Amino acid sequence: NIITFKSNNDNLIWRSPVVEIDENTSIICPPTHEVIFIKEGMMEDIFNQGTHKPIKKAGLFKKAEKYQCEIIYVNNSREYNIFWGTPTRIDIMDPFSKMLVKYGACGKYTITVENTRRLYEKILSSNNVLTIDAIKDYFMDSLIFFVKKEISDLILENNVGFNMIYSYLDDVSERIVNKIQGDFNRAGIKICGLTFTNIIIDDEVIDKIKDKINNDEPMMFCPSCGKEVEVIHRFCPFCAKDLSSITKCPKCHGIINSDD
Repeated sequence: NIITFKSNNDNLIWRSPVVEIDENTSIICPPTHEVIFIKEGMMEDIFNQGTHKPIKKAGLFKKAEKYQCEIIYVNNSREYNIFWGTPTRIDIMDPFSKMLVKYGACGKYTITVENTRRLYEKILSSNNVLTIDAIKDYFMDSLIFFVKKEISDLILENNVGFNMIYSYLDDVSERIVNKIQGDFNRAGIKICGLTFTNIIIDDEVIDKIKDKINNDEPMMFCPSCGKEVEVIHRFCPFCAKDLSSITKCPKCHGIINSDD
């Protein structure tokens, strides 16, 4: 009786249909996977690449007897993309318009299985089928908490407006991964990277913010890209040029570049 992997490599796990084995059973594990061997509800061993005969484990089987077992193949050789999004908007005060803005965000992160035993103990043992959606649901609350916190901190602590936020998302992503990595590690999973694909704000809110900023604040032209920007910006929202050296004349309110 030989048990081999018979599934698609795109699947995170595959359970063998064989549930009854004896002392003559061999389990073949490909180099792309590890095998979780469960005997009568207890995880007995994890096999890596090669051919394995569970009977050789001392005391595991008696000759001529059959046992109910689970043979679970776990793909630990490839990365999986998981797409995420905030289920609700984040209420944050825009630092320039002083308007309450509802932000949404979406993106993806990449995972790979790092510790098969931890994966089984934390997630797989309580799920009949382990899918990417199951992993997504398992980490969703923790991920969204840090996404909301880091975006809020960025806007409120660094005075970043909605039209400047994209310039900072790489740093935000790195901080989120650093803070959530421990949760993934405890479940035997490594998060390899997280990216934002979009920051979502209703169009009418953007128009209101722009109108308020344009009515309240003078404009200037960025000396680097020539685009018109609000004086209060520390960085150009179009080219990220440092505008801290550019000031207004206290008498005529014209724009003065201190480098000149």
